[in-house]
Amino acid sequence: GAVTKEAEHFQVRVGVPPDVDNISGSVFDASNNSAPLSGVSLQVNRGLLSASTSSTGNYTFNNQVWVCTWELTASRTGYLPQTKTVTVVKGTPLSVNFSLTKKP
Repeated sequence: GAVTKEAEHFQVRVGVPPDVDNISGSVFDASNNSAPLSGVSLQVNRGLLSASTSSTGNYTFNNQVWVCTWELTASRTGYLPQTKTVTVVKGTPLSVNFSLTKKP
């Protein structure tokens, strides 16, 4: 095999499946009176899991996030990305909202 600079994420599960729950929320445009922002990419731990906002600025990970502490990043072209540390707990769906600012 050839050496490449591209990286991939792998999921390895051993034993009992881990508990999962949901992260969902909304993303707003801080530069436009907090209007809902569509087309925003949400990533758990830099791409392990991904979601996008709908035309109403809402997103969900559809109960597919493992119970653990994660780094959640919201980003969109032309806006400054924002990252939050979140903890997913079984039986407690998490709502995380972002307010992105346009790049200067």
